Amino acid sequence: MSRKKSFITVIPLIFFVLLAGSCKLKDVTQPDPFGPGTMHLALDLEAYPNVLYMTSSRQQAEIRATVKLGGKPAPGEVVFFTVDSGPGEFSDYKDRTSVTTDQNGVASVTYLSPTGGEISRDTFVTIKAQIQTASPDYQIRYVDIRLLRH
Repeated sequence: MSRKKSFITVIPLIFFVLLAGSCKLKDVTQPDPFGPGTMHLALDLEAYPNVLYMTSSRQQAEIRATVKLGGKPAPGEVVFFTVDSGPGEFSDYKDRTSVTTDQNGVASVTYLSPTGGEISRDTFVTIKAQIQTASPDYQIRYVDIRLLRH
């Protein structure tokens, strides 16, 4: 009887080893970022320049958001820009503004830094961009600008 139990125990083990050896999966394939999902908008955010030297006048940086729909430029999309942390404001003297993307899917805004006399040390400013959407899927990106006392 002991021999029969051993045989019954070994058969499933052999079956499992044979199945495990037949698996040929080597890599996990990454899904396409443009489908098959519900969110086809992509957002990229950059600051030009991303380092500003504080002087007696306010310095400027262009904050540029690029929106693509299915990998192609998305004109007519509303992008909200916010000074998320740190000093400064946009050229409309607000810390939150919105811009509509052009035919190339680009929305840009000008950031105005404080003067060198308005900050006491080197610091960072974080700008947030978000695409306006009615979907629960939303796109947010952040970019930092380094403010250096001159």
